[in-house]
Amino acid sequence: EKFAMVALFLIPLQISLPLLLTRYLVSDAPMDVYTKAIPYRLAFNVLAAGFVWLTPHLITKDHIPVHYYVLLTLLYGLHQITLYSMFVSQLSFFARISDPNMGGTYMTLLNTLANLGTSWPNSLILLFVDGFSSSYCSNDLDNNCSCASLIEQCTTGAGECVKWLDGFYVLIVLCTLYGLVWMRWGRHTVHELQRRGDHHWRLSLHKR
Repeated sequence: EKFAMVALFLIPLQISLPLLLTRYLVSDAPMDVYTKAIPYRLAFNVLAAGFVWLTPHLITKDHIPVHYYVLLTLLYGLHQITLYSMFVSQLSFFARISDPNMGGTYMTLLNTLANLGTSWPNSLILLFVDGFSSSYCSNDLDNNCSCASLIEQCTTGAGECVKWLDGFYVLIVLCTLYGLVWMRWGRHTVHELQRRGDHHWRLSLHKR
């Protein structure tokens, strides 16, 4: 509830950011903003992971201090800047290449494919968090607490499953490295697609 109120303060940022980027998006290379925002968005992965790690140390005795909300708002604001910069530049590129003969259908198709491409990896990667995590039982080091039965066996014996490796942080590192590798290939590909003329994106509709 409190975080929802914090998000309200970022609405002016979300409204003003497209206006601030307009001068760069109306050019023939709107995706330049997209590629320039990628390194900052990857760097945000590290900041977000650090903030998650600090959260248990900042919140004590079920009390959330004010400076925690300040840090959360700043991080969320940085995330919104990178996110909206990439999103708006992508929309600008789609608007430029869409075939006017198809109306809004062409742009809707491009947006649908783009949204699909950014949505399913988020859900898929979360499935691997437990697989990259490692734990052990406090009173039985041979018990790795990898399944429900082993967890029950540990707790029944008055033990506690201790997680010594959190898969969340492992995946943060792997995804960030993958993003850096992709950026070397993707940046060139995006610029190549952007340089193509309008005729490459037009549909030939001939009546038979």
